Amino acid sequence: MRKISLYFVFLIFSINVFAQDFRPGKVIMLNNDTLEGFIKYQSDKRNGNECLFRNLSNKTTNIYYPKDIKGYIFKNEKRTYQSDSVWVDNYMDFAFFEKLVLGKINLFYWFTNEHNSDYYIQKENSKLIPLPFSGKERYVIKENSKKLQTIFTTNNIDSLKKYMSDVPQIFPEIEKINYPRHSTMINLVEHYNYLSTGVKNKNDIIKATKRQQFICAGIEYSKYKTRWYEIWGGIKYSINPSKKNENFFITTGVFYSLAGDLSDSIKIKIPLSVEYIFSQKKIQPYFIFGYNFYIYKEPPFIPVAFIGLGTNIKVKDNIHINISTTAQLGILPLPQWYNSFNILSGVKLKI
Repeated sequence: MRKISLYFVFLIFSINVFAQDFRPGKVIMLNNDTLEGFIKYQSDKRNGNECLFRNLSNKTTNIYYPKDIKGYIFKNEKRTYQSDSVWVDNYMDFAFFEKLVLGKINLFYWFTNEHNSDYYIQKENSKLIPLPFSGKERYVIKENSKKLQTIFTTNNIDSLKKYMSDVPQIFPEIEKINYPRHSTMINLVEHYNYLSTGVKNKNDIIKATKRQQFICAGIEYSKYKTRWYEIWGGIKYSINPSKKNENFFITTGVFYSLAGDLSDSIKIKIPLSVEYIFSQKKIQPYFIFGYNFYIYKEPPFIPVAFIGLGTNIKVKDNIHINISTTAQLGILPLPQWYNSFNILSGVKLKI
């Protein structure tokens, strides 16, 4: 059993290393010619810096930078990147800016750790205008004592009011933006475009990628160090909390003991974990780390750490087969019988 599990772990690890996520897309060249093929789907930061393109005729990968092409498009995801330049901190920077909204004001997104702005607007074919946002820690006086507090700038709010001054009724909505996010920025610009033009949609306004959510029903087999075993049945719920990285998920759920040596004393366990998916192709290997919370009569619950690897096999766009193997680690002062090897298989649905 141990050899089989080691082989399974090694197999998934090998997939993780060599998996590359290329998706159908097209590249727009400087002369407006279009190249059809596959484009590597990367993090928001990498998508803004480079385009890795693989054409249909061969497997050669070409790297394009913002000065090399006009832009590129992921077909299925309907994400469009435009090559452009912007003045930031007194120098010109080139990047691929993702189009979020098109209209009287266009909204663009470029994620970088180096600048104070992730969102940019363009009004009536002007140059891209950054919406700077930053926070600084300062001492403020509260209740007759000094406390360190993060003070956020209002430069982004001032810029939005300046370029949306022809629709002053939208100012209260602008002032509510404490922290710029995809949902708030898209809703704001779409609302402004509608109020200023009376047109709700123009050129198929581009929506941000919806947060992915999954529910999985499965059976898990646990083999403990004491040679006890347990069979669990249950469901898991996963959500992608960040639109900047669609490979990261938070997962929880509930499992009920169906049979085994512990079913008389342990009836329920609740997993809480983080998962990182290495590829969004048909085979999607992932890493998982978290805690199982065992529900007892006394004490009420005991948390036990686990770590492992798994894979999702895409059957259809919204249906996956989920297989994972984890090692549960009973750390002192927990009894050693908490150490276990677990295999889970189930059906995963996108909701």
